[in-house]
Amino acid sequence: MQARAKALNLRMSRPVTHGSEAQPTFIRAITHRGYWVLHLALSDAGRAAYYGNSIEDPYRCGVCLPVRCDVTLGAWIKFLSDGGNTILYAAAKRYEHIIRERFGLSTYAYQWRHDETIVKNARTIAMAHSKPAPSAFPNLTVHSSILEDYFSPRHLKTFSHTIEQLVRSKSATLPPYISNEGLLTGALVHVVRNSDTYPFLEMDESYALTVNQNGIYIYANETWGALRALETLSQLFWTTHFDGSVFINCTTIFDKPRFQYRGLLIDTARHFISKNILLRNLDAMSYSKLNVFHWHFYDDQAFSIRFPNNPELAEKGAYRGQFYTTDDVAEIIEYARLRGIRVVPEMDLPDHTMSISKSHPEAFTKCQMGGNWDGYFGPMDPTMNATYALIDSLLKDVMSLFPDLTVHLGGDEVDITCWLEQNWSTFQRQHNISSSIEILTFFYARVRRSLHPKKHAQYWQEVVDEEASIPPNSIVQVHLHFSN
Repeated sequence: MQARAKALNLRMSRPVTHGSEAQPTFIRAITHRGYWVLHLALSDAGRAAYYGNSIEDPYRCGVCLPVRCDVTLGAWIKFLSDGGNTILYAAAKRYEHIIRERFGLSTYAYQWRHDETIVKNARTIAMAHSKPAPSAFPNLTVHSSILEDYFSPRHLKTFSHTIEQLVRSKSATLPPYISNEGLLTGALVHVVRNSDTYPFLEMDESYALTVNQNGIYIYANETWGALRALETLSQLFWTTHFDGSVFINCTTIFDKPRFQYRGLLIDTARHFISKNILLRNLDAMSYSKLNVFHWHFYDDQAFSIRFPNNPELAEKGAYRGQFYTTDDVAEIIEYARLRGIRVVPEMDLPDHTMSISKSHPEAFTKCQMGGNWDGYFGPMDPTMNATYALIDSLLKDVMSLFPDLTVHLGGDEVDITCWLEQNWSTFQRQHNISSSIEILTFFYARVRRSLHPKKHAQYWQEVVDEEASIPPNSIVQVHLHFSN
């Protein structure tokens, strides 16, 4: 192996072969004229050696960084110009720690620490309205899986040629310490549209990543693709058990998601979890490239967010006084944004709302038993102005705190038994309603009017199964069956 490495080093323009002792490594992340560089720089006593024949032999090439797992490593980050992209800046720091301390084995958050700063009062993020971006690789087919034919010499040569041209054209503008050392120990990240907004449904998460004898290169149309590429890169590193050396194989990957919506629902009403545990879940989502945190923050059992205009909902409806403040929510949303994760709030209506009835019983239907009220509040009362005044106020709180363009309005498991027992003949005549399903349609139409015009309403599939009428641009979440 040493002879093989030596022979390869003779063909490399700037081989790095300084000493043999394991020393701390660090990553320098810079942005320069639109190009981001993650620079893994070895100390004077460190070393790196690449093994393999050529880019046409991708399975037999790697970089060896002989760093022991028990070494405490230091790091620093420097930007040569103000790229203004907090997402990539935070990602550089985060993956610096993942790669450096965990060698890319992204497992659980408690196994590593990072010093990423999350402000409690997250800044206002402009809504994203861009359409799906065209491919940055017009001559190359992008697959959602890594297929054998994409390791063929033809594709590898084409992609390598594109990147080598980029490196040569920009080599004069790269910082001297990178030009002198070469990019053998770094990752060059090129983002075509360097946006710093809130993630959205049509965001482009595609990317291309190559590791060859000259370095590590990442192309992405948008910031979100660069995030996914860095996650992939962090998982490509592997280590040996006998001496702790770290390797990365030469490879080329073209990747994009098959599904734009890859979500995880967390119910903090039935089972409250701390803010730190929520953040750890977001870390785990980023490792798996999930991009939607569906937040079910209230139900019959509890109301888990204290909103400024409606504090009584949490003060009276929270379980054992456990709820999140608006600062907590802002921190969680910003934490998710830096990982390319949307946060979609769910206001489950008109049922699953018993926790709200503890502070606003006037907005709920009183269930009857033998002609007498049995003390149980059913779904929200669709005939009362107080109901819609409460919903309007709560929606304003939700829309002011959650920047996502989608608000989930629930609609599952609506028990209309109480509605059928009510004497709503006057209301039904006024609105030309003859059935409980038409009442449900009226209710959703009235609630939808309170949404901002640019917001999209999302519902559970029961709304469609019950044949309630909703606008054609609504989002229906299927969770029971796919027969219809």
